[in-house]
Amino acid sequence: MTQFDTIRNDGRLLYEYIRGSHLYGLNNENSDMDTSGVFVCTRDELFGCVGYKPQITDSRHDNTWFEIGELIRLLLKSNPTMLEALFVPKDKIIGKVHPLMQMVIDHREQFISKQCFNPFFGYAKSQIEKISRSEARRVGKECRSR
Repeated sequence: MTQFDTIRNDGRLLYEYIRGSHLYGLNNENSDMDTSGVFVCTRDELFGCVGYKPQITDSRHDNTWFEIGELIRLLLKSNPTMLEALFVPKDKIIGKVHPLMQMVIDHREQFISKQCFNPFFGYAKSQIEKISRSEARRVGKECRSR
């Protein structure tokens, strides 16, 4: 049984949704399904009796879940990935949304401020740089093959 199964079976999953290419309609036949979610840690994790995990991820990083405290911490820092989680269309949500998470979603505008500019600008810049590096490699390969 995986960490994800344990959290789900314990009733600690608050929210799960589709992310990545499937969220934005950019998927193709070769696209894998990426999901993200929010969960509540155990009492023992909360009190420090066992290791607290603010996030869990599978080996391919296709599935990443955040503990609710970590979600709030990142939302307060205007983290683009966490803000995205609050604006997922209903048809991309997997299962039911727990009332605690629904309350966060219902108040999502509270997390939008001028502080969002720098994290979003940094994310956009990193994506442009990533594309530029990829394009430079492609052009380099074409030049070498001539």
